[in-house]
Amino acid sequence: QGPYDFIVDNSTLWFKDYPPWSGDQTGSGTLVYSIDNYERMEVELHSTYTKSKSNQYYAEEPSTMPLPYEDVATTDDDDNNFCWTKHSALAVFVAALPVVLASFALWLKRKAPSMAITVYIGLSACAYFLYLAIVGRNNDSDGFWGWWLTISGALYLVILCDLTHCKRHLARNPLIWGINVSALAFFIGAIILTGILPDIFQSSSSTTVWKWIVFNVFVLIPLVIVGVGYSQIFVLVLCAIGWLMTALKIGSALAALAAPAANVPIYFVVLAISGLLLAGAGWWLNKNQDEFSSVLLYHMERLSLSRKLFPDVELQESPGRDQGDAELQEGEVSA
Repeated sequence: QGPYDFIVDNSTLWFKDYPPWSGDQTGSGTLVYSIDNYERMEVELHSTYTKSKSNQYYAEEPSTMPLPYEDVATTDDDDNNFCWTKHSALAVFVAALPVVLASFALWLKRKAPSMAITVYIGLSACAYFLYLAIVGRNNDSDGFWGWWLTISGALYLVILCDLTHCKRHLARNPLIWGINVSALAFFIGAIILTGILPDIFQSSSSTTVWKWIVFNVFVLIPLVIVGVGYSQIFVLVLCAIGWLMTALKIGSALAALAAPAANVPIYFVVLAISGLLLAGAGWWLNKNQDEFSSVLLYHMERLSLSRKLFPDVELQESPGRDQGDAELQEGEVSA
């Protein structure tokens, strides 16, 4: 406000200003500040201040103390986190949970195939909004989606595969759609969780090799079993994509050991061999699909929990239906 409120002395900026969140800020400020480091813009307070009964700030004897900007920022962050928590909790009950309930009702009543997808999307939205409500704005979205998609996708896949063996009559189309979507979620979640996608074209090391081993053993092999057992082409396509990713990683590891001029031939040979192996596996699987599928389904049916927990409704209703048909035939004969 005045000519002496802003002074530069020996590369140090001195200025007068008001305390944080003071009410009346007309006229010249009463506190003295300085800035030495212009890159970090660290402000140092050279006065102390207290708050009077009339909510006015006034300066006391000069002293050196840091400006309480951190306390102000902390209070502001607390308010923002509180608003974030309220909005996230509201989104659970207003948007995510109604989607789950409506999709589940349409799944049971109308047997709509896409309802298995919307149920999983609604459950994922519920989990994410709850995570935001608990953690706040300082969250790790990539870490959450890596763990959530991997665990929930695997559980959803196992549950839907198990329900295909249930003795009760269940619509098969929603189960098939759900199996494909859960397999996709499991596949993407495993990639995010292991972090293998940015590592494809980097030189291999002992810290990254185990990730590819885990991905191939615990992700691709179960997906191959599901794809073959339930004759799901989409799941097998995911397995083929995973194998091509592994082939690219093998090519990058071999290229790191050779001269830069040999990178293109190495990638060409590795991808060519991988393509031939995939083509041969597809031809052999197409030839023996029925045999493998019957064997896998037999073992999965023996391990099915839903088949053991739920009664055989169709067998219970069949005697009544046969008795009604016999009575109807007797009535026609007597007539």
